[in-house]
Amino acid sequence: MNSTIKELLLEASKKYGNQDAFRYKVKRVDENGKKITDIEAKSYNDVKVDSERFSAALEALGENKKHIAIIGTTSYEWIISYFGIVNSGSVAVPLDALLPEEELCDLINRADVTTLIFDKTKTNVANKAKELCPNVKHFIALKETNKVEGAQYIWDLLDKFKDVPSEIIDNHNNIEEMRKNEKELKGNKYNEEYDEYIIET
Repeated sequence: MNSTIKELLLEASKKYGNQDAFRYKVKRVDENGKKITDIEAKSYNDVKVDSERFSAALEALGENKKHIAIIGTTSYEWIISYFGIVNSGSVAVPLDALLPEEELCDLINRADVTTLIFDKTKTNVANKAKELCPNVKHFIALKETNKVEGAQYIWDLLDKFKDVPSEIIDNHNNIEEMRKNEKELKGNKYNEEYDEYIIET
């Protein structure tokens, strides 16, 4: 029996709960100015909840059932963004980070993309898309950056939904209840169908 990503995340959350789903390195500078590397972990529950929050953020932006591009290196933020896109009923448009800026912008235009999600290594692509991709309304950064004017930081978006109970986000028919929990939400219903947009070059 085929399962959607949403169903797989729910099943994994029920089965594995707070067990680690992802571990990754985070570099920082301590109080003495010394560079150190920490290991951070995210549980199966974290993945489910954070991807649901991102779906809700897209809903608030009016970006459900739209084409949303994502570019950058694989990270936890990339993963929950991708899951959040497909589980909101939108079409994910993964972009090849090795392509030239103008070619990427051409693909963005051809794919009817309205939101571009990017990491800090691709701020140049985001700025070029601001020039060449008039249909892109929203720019979401996977890491904090001030190099793209007007870009929203993904964790700032997710924080708007941190107090919204998961069962409310998961109830696609309870839009009025979601409005009471977050005023920015719009009234379009979620759609459990998902797709992935593949562009032939």
